Amino acid sequence: MQYNSVLDAETFSYPFDSTETQVIQILVASRDKRFLDETIPQLQGIPDCNVSSNLILNGNINPLLGSADIPDILIFKVGKLWRSELAELPHYLSGLRAEKIIVSDNNDQECMRMAIQAGAKDFISPPLSSNELIESIQRLRAEMGVFKKKGQLIALINAKGGSGSSFIASNLAHIMTSIRKHSVVLMDLDVQFGALCHYLNMEPQRGLIEAIEHIDDMDEVALNAYLIKHKSGLKILETNPQSITLAEDIQYKNLGQLIDLILTCNDQLVVDLPRQIDLITSTVLERADKIILIVQQDIATVRDATRLVSILRKDLGLHSDKFQVVVNRHDKHASISVADIDKLLQTTNTHIIPNDFDNVHTCIESGSPLYEYNKNAKSTKAIITLEETLIGNPTPPAGGLLNRFSSYFNRL
Repeated sequence: MQYNSVLDAETFSYPFDSTETQVIQILVASRDKRFLDETIPQLQGIPDCNVSSNLILNGNINPLLGSADIPDILIFKVGKLWRSELAELPHYLSGLRAEKIIVSDNNDQECMRMAIQAGAKDFISPPLSSNELIESIQRLRAEMGVFKKKGQLIALINAKGGSGSSFIASNLAHIMTSIRKHSVVLMDLDVQFGALCHYLNMEPQRGLIEAIEHIDDMDEVALNAYLIKHKSGLKILETNPQSITLAEDIQYKNLGQLIDLILTCNDQLVVDLPRQIDLITSTVLERADKIILIVQQDIATVRDATRLVSILRKDLGLHSDKFQVVVNRHDKHASISVADIDKLLQTTNTHIIPNDFDNVHTCIESGSPLYEYNKNAKSTKAIITLEETLIGNPTPPAGGLLNRFSSYFNRL
């Protein structure tokens, strides 16, 4: 492949704000040494960007192998092993926030599809224009300048309707707020039958749909006008039950912007997803740090869970490290055991929430969060354990006599 001045610095001006102080780390990785030699000198002229390269050798497919740099933007030119390179890319970047630009000599539709599944924000194939790569970096740099992610996104989805994702999502978010004192937003993406507010004894008003429609004019202060605040401090973003909205009416790019904005100014975003795979749910799933699949111990639910996990892994290219499985209303005498579910779903990090009918039923009917109603209930303790698994143990209170006495009297 001949590169004819792929990047022509003399005919392209860098339109970045020179007053921007955030330095972006760019890593260009490839098995193609000529591509690296021709590309790196041109990218090094971009202001406030540190550019490094990684020549991949000996048949390896990991673009980060041997590189000491953790990139904000990864430019990865794939080669003859592009199927393997793209299939494994999410695994190698697991836990990193790197935006991805895929460059390929192959303009095959399958290659493009796999690049998208791997999370690429851009796919560049022949013919390569002189400015195309720099323009792609420009777009990503502009997005990163506006949205610098702070929080974690946790998405919950039922394997089968009625498995309990809404109840678990609302109580998980409430526990994060109450125990950990995090800034948490709870989002309901069931745009027709959202019910998260009812689990917290609140009435939804204007919210999700209006926020999506006005995202271009929104900042952190304006966002608060669309959030309903629970007495615990938990913030909820739900749809207005008086209006009818179809999923196809939602601009998924605007939803992505809204999620990015929420994550810049909150510690956690908990999203309750409808049981469907479309552009809306995919927008959330590709951004999610953790995906929690809610199952129960019956054949129909486990069958649907197996199908859903297959779609998420194979069709959407989501790596297994993201998945957590929760067995809700666990019954140790059920014909399908947790070990059976682990085997069928190929997971080893399954969590159990016991069948605690009396407490859960009372909380649903009254709109009281579990942690407020009964801190010692089996189901409350199980969701606290799930929260600690997702985020880590809460920071213990500072020592000292006053704190110890306060703790003592609170237990009385």
